[in-house]
Amino acid sequence: MTMASPYIGWCREIDEIRTEVTLPLSEAGFQRVAGVCRRYPPSPILEAFLADARRGIGGHMNMDATRATVASDPCPDVLIGFFDKKYYPCMGLECAVLERLPQHAHFSERYSTDIFNPVRLHDCTQGLRHPNMIALFPEHWIAPEPEPKFYKAYNFMDRFVERFFQVTLPAIEMISTKPCFAELRAPTRGEICEAAIVWIQLHEYFHTTGPLPFTKNLAAKRARSLAGLEECRVDALAALACLEEARAGVAGSALFAQFILGERLLRYPLQASPEANYDARGSQFLLGFLAAIGALRLTDGGARLDYEDGALEAGLRVCIDYLHANEQIIARCADRSPLLKHTKDFVALFDGSDPKSGSFARLPLYEHLLSEFARRGLRTEMDYGYRGPPQGITTA
Repeated sequence: MTMASPYIGWCREIDEIRTEVTLPLSEAGFQRVAGVCRRYPPSPILEAFLADARRGIGGHMNMDATRATVASDPCPDVLIGFFDKKYYPCMGLECAVLERLPQHAHFSERYSTDIFNPVRLHDCTQGLRHPNMIALFPEHWIAPEPEPKFYKAYNFMDRFVERFFQVTLPAIEMISTKPCFAELRAPTRGEICEAAIVWIQLHEYFHTTGPLPFTKNLAAKRARSLAGLEECRVDALAALACLEEARAGVAGSALFAQFILGERLLRYPLQASPEANYDARGSQFLLGFLAAIGALRLTDGGARLDYEDGALEAGLRVCIDYLHANEQIIARCADRSPLLKHTKDFVALFDGSDPKSGSFARLPLYEHLLSEFARRGLRTEMDYGYRGPPQGITTA
């Protein structure tokens, strides 16, 4: 699909009514949204949405058929639905015009996952413009848990690219010099988009692997510290996989590995506090752990980062070996609580938490970077055209 899509203009019209077409849906509200939708070419997705919406008039809304219709389409060009405010308070009636992007042929075959669907957004409503919104997951829809075959996420790859060039690349340039992150010094947008596609492919794949796979052990990894540890685990595995593929001659894999590490080690604590955000907390753990074992060096009071490729790769393997050995023990225990507490205590040695108060502080590297961003007039917050109140995602 190109920008000549017949649906361009649709999102603007939905935006004009979305704050008035709220739940429980009234007959008048249904007629307003149906009137907008029927001015555009019919599609199975629009028809499924209108059928779901009509069934929900005056009562409980259920977008299950709409979500299933989107998931069944290998290349959906539109999305529409009512979405759950508990994840993003700004969400409600939302729609998007999008384009499916190709996955990396080698990585998608070797590390297959049905969950990941990379897309480019051509237009969307306000709720999907929230600065934290980089993907639409099945649980975002107002609907029951989907059947596994309909469990699909839509990742907005253009936003991954924007985040890298606005936040991650300046951070790399501020705190490190060549040969660190050498592949990322002058990348093209196309290279970064491809790297982001490979990253999310591997990220979702590795969530399903290991002694305690996340997809089957949600309760064991629900706490913020343990959720952050899981994010580090899968990204370390993803970076290691790319390094192995680079040695096997798969083009671009060295850049992919450095992209994954740059995103995981540097960006998250610049965009969110480790107090409330598990990704930021996980990044602080990984940086602290790798520095503690000598896999990378923090100098100049913690404001500079340096490493040798071999040492960093060896450090990532040490981290994975420890985490998987620990998970093997947890997996065999009937009562997991003591070992999960032990794991939290281990994470707390490196993630910037105060052992007495339990509060969190950013590590010196991130404090330095935030000061540098402010001094240079650079922003870490993303701007996708969101005009609503500054409401963040809820943290469980």
